Amino acid sequence: MLCIASEDIGNADPNALRIAIDAWNAFEKLGMPEDGEFLLDAIFSPITYCEFDVTDARVDEVATRVKIGGPDCTKPYMASHLNISAMSFGALSGNAIMALNKGAALGGFYHNTGEGGLTEYHLQGGDVVYQIGTGYFSCRTADGKFSPEKFAKNAAIDSIKMIEIKLSQGAKPSHGGVLPAAKITEEIAKIRGVEMGKDVLSPPTHSAFSTPLEFCYFIKQVRELAEGKPVGFKLCIGSHTEFLAICKAMLETGIKPDFITVDGAAGGTGAAPMEFANHIGVIAYVIAPMIGDNAANLVANPCQPDD
Repeated sequence: MLCIASEDIGNADPNALRIAIDAWNAFEKLGMPEDGEFLLDAIFSPITYCEFDVTDARVDEVATRVKIGGPDCTKPYMASHLNISAMSFGALSGNAIMALNKGAALGGFYHNTGEGGLTEYHLQGGDVVYQIGTGYFSCRTADGKFSPEKFAKNAAIDSIKMIEIKLSQGAKPSHGGVLPAAKITEEIAKIRGVEMGKDVLSPPTHSAFSTPLEFCYFIKQVRELAEGKPVGFKLCIGSHTEFLAICKAMLETGIKPDFITVDGAAGGTGAAPMEFANHIGVIAYVIAPMIGDNAANLVANPCQPDD
């Protein structure tokens, strides 16, 4: 039996079903017995549990994947519905990162590096999403700016399947971070490209761009440096007008991301004040439909009037 969470016990969400079946298939590859039970909590409210017998509901592997890559992407990626979200080396140990990546290889899904940089621990055979944060760790210059040369070298690794530019995250939107000098080991310094003995800042904003238009051109630059691999961005919404400004910049420049990661206010972190973690940002399942609708409408219908 496979248990999933749904709003209506008689009307399970089709997307939740696809995700659940994909999860079942992934865990079965890891050696899960056919008569085992698997429980997947989808994000719905109120939550009611309902059961589905998927013993005879096998879905073709291609049907359970999503093609990521727009017209400017020359190396699209077939992504699983079930993947490993961003968690950085430093927040997690090297052994934990290796275990996650090996699990991604076994299950056939991707592993997001988080903003802490790309490490050898991420390169254990699983597909990788290389996240770029405001600190540009593992692709930065000596003064903390974005290094096209270092980024291109990392992006050329075959395991790197997609690039994600982190604008903000749900646990600390509009807030940077500080890694105290006392916590910086030689290994972390080498991986992140920072100096020993000094605090390391992750600024609240990017230095590579400062406006929505500049952001679009940065997306184009990153995609070209990655030789056509999918490039997207991650954000937590505070005001919907901020996202609309990005959509309008897409229209003006003709440059569009290949995917958008929506992070919600419920995200967790050990690197943000409680006021930010608990009270800033919009819940993901509330804001996601707005983002989907506006992105689709504004990009597909550039002549529609402004709201």
